[in-house]
Amino acid sequence: MSNISSRVRHIVNHTHENKKREEVRAISRKHQWYNQLVGHVGIHGQRRLTEALGKRSVVLSIQNDR
Repeated sequence: MSNISSRVRHIVNHTHENKKREEVRAISRKHQWYNQLVGHVGIHGQRRLTEALGKRSVVLSIQNDR
């Protein structure tokens, strides 16, 4: 019985680790996209881009609250 319990724990841990890896990959893709975009607009446009993204996230969070 403990062998089955051990296997179940292993599967659950493995599933959790895979989910965390996917989350890290998603964050990495977002950072890569942002860095490419900043590279495209240049250092002068970075501040304006950051402000626009910040305003967009505020608008999105307000819309999600409704």
